[in-house]
Amino acid sequence: MIRRILRTAGVVLGAAVLATALAPAVAHAAGPYTPAGLCGPGFTVKRQAALTGATVYQLSNGPWQCVVTIKTTGLGKPTYVGAGLLLRGGKGWALDDGTYRYYAGPVKQKGACGSVRGLSGSSAKSWTC
Repeated sequence: MIRRILRTAGVVLGAAVLATALAPAVAHAAGPYTPAGLCGPGFTVKRQAALTGATVYQLSNGPWQCVVTIKTTGLGKPTYVGAGLLLRGGKGWALDDGTYRYYAGPVKQKGACGSVRGLSGSSAKSWTC
């Protein structure tokens, strides 16, 4: 009886370990890029917003700000996406927009974040940070 319980527990445990091992592959099925991977070591996501076919991310690392827009649909197909950042007291938007296969950005600047903008097709989101 104890062997049967241990075998059953082992099967359940094995299935849980297998599911955990496969989870990262499933999580990245939408594309190979992550916000922190694009912005660099030490950057953490502060805010994000869904767009049609993409997500815009605001990240920071100490005094550095970073914005990326990562596509969620149409991966590998060139479509219009953009990422923008305006620092407080800045002289204008730092913007990377164009026809890209996976993402726009990263747009990185040192200073206090003022505003963030993400673009995907005709969809746009912006916020004050």
